[in-house]
Amino acid sequence: IHLLIEAVEILNKDNNNNNNIFCTIVGDGDLFYELKKLTTDKGVESYVNLVGPKYGNKIHKFLMNADLYIIPGAVGLSIVHGFSFGLPILTSNKMEIHRPEIELLDPGVNGDFFNDGDPKSLAEKILEWRTKIQNNGSEKFSNNCVNSIKNNKYLPNEVANNIYNKINE
Repeated sequence: IHLLIEAVEILNKDNNNNNNIFCTIVGDGDLFYELKKLTTDKGVESYVNLVGPKYGNKIHKFLMNADLYIIPGAVGLSIVHGFSFGLPILTSNKMEIHRPEIELLDPGVNGDFFNDGDPKSLAEKILEWRTKIQNNGSEKFSNNCVNSIKNNKYLPNEVANNIYNKINE
């Protein structure tokens, strides 16, 4: 998450270049107050909203208002969550940290990879995707995201059937 905050700082340094990016971070944990302090130290507290933990339907409003879902670290089932809301995923190119669900990510189609640990690379990918969404409309990418779950059989009923079939082999 530190990396994401640093990328937001890079994007919002020059307010005249129309790169202002607003970021909502959902979650809680040991680093919450450290991250809050980091936003102040970096001067991005007006661009980063740390909303704390949200569960169930309470997270939906944040996902429905987002353009991108950024996972700075390891991707697991959260990719399915993001794609189910039609959100392209940006994540690290360090493949060994990811879970098998990373196979759903099709660079340029439903998300992309940035260079691991590099806030400038993440900032560039955010801008690239903002431009793609503005030029092509969000519906195209949203459909790509949802279709990646359907086509790869990551829908809950299909996953449950696969598990059931494996157990009963």
